[in-house]
Amino acid sequence: MSKFALSGLLRVRGVQEEQSRRELGQAQARLSAAQATVLRRSSSLDAAGAVPGGPAPHFLAAAASRSAMVAAVSEAIAAREISQQDLEQAREQWLQSRMRARAIERLAERHREQQAAARARADQALSDDLAGARHAARTGGPATAGGLS
Repeated sequence: MSKFALSGLLRVRGVQEEQSRRELGQAQARLSAAQATVLRRSSSLDAAGAVPGGPAPHFLAAAASRSAMVAAVSEAIAAREISQQDLEQAREQWLQSRMRARAIERLAERHREQQAAARARADQALSDDLAGARHAARTGGPATAGGLS
C-alpha cells in the first residue's frame, strides 16, 4: 500500500502545534505571575496604610513612599494587561496551528480508511479466488460465473 504523501507535513504541523501549546502555557504562567505581583503590591500598599502625621520630613518621606507604592501597583497592573494580551495572542496562534494540524490529520485518517478498504477488497478477491479454486477442484471442472458447472 502507498505511504501517506503528506506525512512529513503532518509531523511539521504537529511540532508547530506543540510549540504553540508550550507558548500558550508560558503565557498563562506569565499572566499568573503578573496577577500575583499585582496582589502582592496591592497588599503592601494596603498594609502601609495612610500617611501618618508628624514632622514635615517624616510626613514627606511617608508620602513619597506611598506614592512609589502606588506607582508600583500601577506598573504591575499595566504588566498584567500586557500579559493578558499576550495570552490572547498565544491562544489564537495555538488555535490556528491546531486547525492546520487537524486538517492534515483528517487527510491522514481518510488515507488510512482508503488503505484499509483497499486491503479488504484485496483480501475479499483472494478469498473469492481461493473459494473458486476449491469449488473447481471439488467439482472437477473450472469454476464458472454464478457457481454453475
